[in-house]
Amino acid sequence: MDHNYVNTLREAYGKANARLIFLDYDGTLIPFANLPEHAVMNGKAEKIITSLTNDHKNKVVIISGRGREFLECQFKKPNITLIAEHGFFIKEFKKGWIANAAMELTWKQEAISILKYFTDKCNGAFMEEKFASLAWHYRNVEPDLAKENLAELKKALHEFLRNNAGLQILEGKKVLEIKGTLYNKGTVASRLLKKSHFDFVMAVGDDKTDEDLFKALPHHAFTIKIGINQSAARFKLRKQEQLYDLFLELFPA
Repeated sequence: MDHNYVNTLREAYGKANARLIFLDYDGTLIPFANLPEHAVMNGKAEKIITSLTNDHKNKVVIISGRGREFLECQFKKPNITLIAEHGFFIKEFKKGWIANAAMELTWKQEAISILKYFTDKCNGAFMEEKFASLAWHYRNVEPDLAKENLAELKKALHEFLRNNAGLQILEGKKVLEIKGTLYNKGTVASRLLKKSHFDFVMAVGDDKTDEDLFKALPHHAFTIKIGINQSAARFKLRKQEQLYDLFLELFPA
């Protein structure tokens, strides 16, 4: 990352009295793993979180597609706001989980049958059921087999969506997800911004779902995309590991 940008970021961070910091989990705070349950907090990520939460001026928000239980297991510090399932659930400091959208879930039964059919066809694929969404992971599927079945699965799901208004398909990194359209990372971020005044806003993410977050933030926010794909973020880091280097520059030992 450009050192001029790092200096600008450090200066703005140092001058701020109320900071709102959004961090995606998979592919951002933590590198991807072959199985989602293996992508757990490491020492470098723990150091980042500790540095951020030790400063009372910071409101730290982990904003992820992960389920509630996983996030609670990884983040035991009480002064972290957790957002699960791409904005469906939120858990703020000293509060319990609340849903950000009313959603009827009877659609899941039919969708599970579709995903199970393609899981059985693809060695290495697996389905993940969360409270309000379903995900089909194919990171461990042989590329040609994944490509062939992914095209068929998308066709089947688009047909399914014709009879299930209010749902959408998200394409992530080696994952396909079905969720509601009434919420996303951007809608929940907007709600947090309206609750208090912040003179420093920062968001880091790596996936398509993070684009909703970037677009929802004010133009002066420090939005950072991990990866080289086109993005609404103002700045980019080529690789996930560079996030650790960036925070080391912001919080030197």
